[in-house]
Amino acid sequence: MQEDKEKSQFVDIEFTLASSDSEQISVNDVAHAVDKDAKVSTLSQNMASALNAVKILRGKLNFLITVVKESPDIRKNHNFMRRLN
Repeated sequence: MQEDKEKSQFVDIEFTLASSDSEQISVNDVAHAVDKDAKVSTLSQNMASALNAVKILRGKLNFLITVVKESPDIRKNHNFMRRLN
């Protein structure tokens, strides 16, 4: 009797899995990045490359922010500030 009671607690439902293109690409990359002989997967290499690109961009943005904050002459150049914005 206990087994019948436990089985009746589950209900079948219909569902669809919503995902964005980036999630689908990531899952696809994981599925194809597995190489049993490789020490590092291609997914890890791609993620490291993307992370390095973001770090470089962040460094450049921080440089621009510092220069603009510390230079009143640059802030007075409205044409440059519009382009920067």
